[in-house]
Amino acid sequence: MYLWIKAFHIVAIVTWFAGLFYLPRLFVYHAAADDAASRERFKVMERKLYRGIMLPSMIATLVFGISLLVLSPEWMKQGWMHTKLALVVLLIGYHHMCGAFLKRFAADSNTRSHVFFRWFNEAPVLVLLAIVILVVVNLPSLCAPEPGRALRRFARPGALSACSTNRHRLWPGNKPDERVEQRHEVADAVHRNVPIFDDGVGRFQSGRGLVH
Repeated sequence: MYLWIKAFHIVAIVTWFAGLFYLPRLFVYHAAADDAASRERFKVMERKLYRGIMLPSMIATLVFGISLLVLSPEWMKQGWMHTKLALVVLLIGYHHMCGAFLKRFAADSNTRSHVFFRWFNEAPVLVLLAIVILVVVNLPSLCAPEPGRALRRFARPGALSACSTNRHRLWPGNKPDERVEQRHEVADAVHRNVPIFDDGVGRFQSGRGLVH
């Protein structure tokens, strides 16, 4: 279930950002239009884009994102996640600013130039860049933890296979069949991006309990 929600969350993000990139670009052309026919055409395009794609995508992004946090509350213990959520709040504000400009264009009361909207169009690019860097940089490998130190990072998918030759370090003194079961436990944590900690004696603490 977690991976299904995560997949739909990513799809919703992509469609939302598509709208956040395209609508301000329409504003650029709308502000530069000098004939009534073009302005009316842009009004229809902007309204359909905002109501038909951007608004549903934003709602879906928030619903699926909150669902992921409910299923894995360990994320909220990470400082970078708080920064990411703050950026999401800024995106929501930007989204509503787009809605406000849309209403002004619909009422033929816009006073901003096309140059303003060209700069306005760049804001979501910077936010997207920051969010991607926050997520990618803070998802290192499960391998090579430092003993006695909390591994305040997340295991990335594929890290388990890279650590397969090091499983004796992960679970010292356990029987092979026990290791298989425990590998499944960690594999689940890896797929759910649950934080895993090194307690200094080769054991890892996941969000679900102690993995010896």
